[in-house]
Amino acid sequence: QVGLTTGQTYYVQNDGTIGTTIATPTVIAGTAVSQTKLIINATPVAPPAWELISTHVLSGTTKTIDSTGWSNDYAEYKVVYDHIYRQSSFKVWFRVYMDSTSGNTGTLQTGSTYGYGAAYFRCDTNTNQVQGSGWNNQASHILGQNTSLVDYNGHQIFPMKTSGHTSRAIWYGQTRANYEHVYVNDCGFFTPADQSWHVTGMRMDFYNTSNNALISPTSGRVTIMRLK
Repeated sequence: QVGLTTGQTYYVQNDGTIGTTIATPTVIAGTAVSQTKLIINATPVAPPAWELISTHVLSGTTKTIDSTGWSNDYAEYKVVYDHIYRQSSFKVWFRVYMDSTSGNTGTLQTGSTYGYGAAYFRCDTNTNQVQGSGWNNQASHILGQNTSLVDYNGHQIFPMKTSGHTSRAIWYGQTRANYEHVYVNDCGFFTPADQSWHVTGMRMDFYNTSNNALISPTSGRVTIMRLK
């Protein structure tokens, strides 16, 4: 390399050359010590990290949370729920939006082809007493094995498929409810009419114990993120 400016930092460009423009991802080629020489160094490329999409602080007025426009430009989407609380017991539903094109808003899937299940144990008793239950042909995924509870914590992860191959929509996570209930791999799926479609979002609903009326938790936080 000739024509370097002494003291100038040079960066690797996307075409493999070096220059003074900072490219993305940022990789430092080195610092010029003469017109023809570089001291070689580099900044490691940052590993993938979760990006914040939205935060929803609950205060007694929110019955439903929607997040749409999910794209397979990202590897996964994650919904985190922290201390979703109501003095009277309630239930938390998850349903998905789907579309033939990833990144679109999509259509909320309201058919009764959801399935879900979890392994369950109490953290205040012997942990070897694990029980598993599952449901099929349901109207939604209901957290905590369809149990009515007052305080929900945990997350659900939605992996994005990169092609239109046929598969059910799937997601998985964990729920910690009240103080003692642990639902390991609290997971769900949906079987669409066209299994080549993509998941493009989710709806989180808060329902009464009979699953026939929406309610509003009095406190808590829901955070939605995505991972490249």
